Amino acid sequence: MQKKLILFILLFSLGFTLNAQSSIKLSSKRNDDRSVAINFEKTLPGSYTVLLTFSSLSNAHKPSPAYTISGLKGRVTTLRPINKDKSINFRYSYRYLRGKRVKASKIDFVYALPVANGVSAKVQNLRSIYESYGKEKLHPFVGFRFTAPNDSVFAARKGTVIEVVNKYDPDPELEYSFNQKRNEIVIEHEDGTLATYSVLEKNSMGVEIGQTVYPGDFLALMGSYDKEENKHFRFWISY
Repeated sequence: MQKKLILFILLFSLGFTLNAQSSIKLSSKRNDDRSVAINFEKTLPGSYTVLLTFSSLSNAHKPSPAYTISGLKGRVTTLRPINKDKSINFRYSYRYLRGKRVKASKIDFVYALPVANGVSAKVQNLRSIYESYGKEKLHPFVGFRFTAPNDSVFAARKGTVIEVVNKYDPDPELEYSFNQKRNEIVIEHEDGTLATYSVLEKNSMGVEIGQTVYPGDFLALMGSYDKEENKHFRFWISY
């Protein structure tokens, strides 16, 4: 039987904002009943949270500032006129974050270990980069570093592949404890959490963006920042 890794509060909140003009585009459409539909189109798979900011808005109630969108096109929200005999005037801007809005108190899931069955793996806790420099953590963080004689990396939970980074070679001239230039796979789960499998060998990817994976599916081979003997991979969950 495959060993299980219980991950309860090992999550950290996602804090980055993506360029609103790159891969998700919002547009507005005035309807015959004077309402205004705000629609989206996107080229990226997975769920995203759109943040709306209205610099001006008249004849309509201010809508919620955040919406979760999925699929490649659809409706973000609809503005409805307070006075149905007059038009809505508005001006807005938007940003977006990867992932759904998730309540941490509702996250409780048992993950399979992301290594081969029957393999003895060495597992180490990862520290937040803020802790490494003696600074206060900005959010809870728990992640893991795996090394094993079998260098295959497997999915720990069912989900959809939403990002594959496959462009970095190791640098054997230096030895790194951390490097932002790393190959990785990001998988979105049904509850909105995201699994990142990082420090993977270039050109070893066994999955592609948009693919559904299941526990035990092969993802890639573990890699290294530098020397061959330092092969490992890193795994964490975010929301």
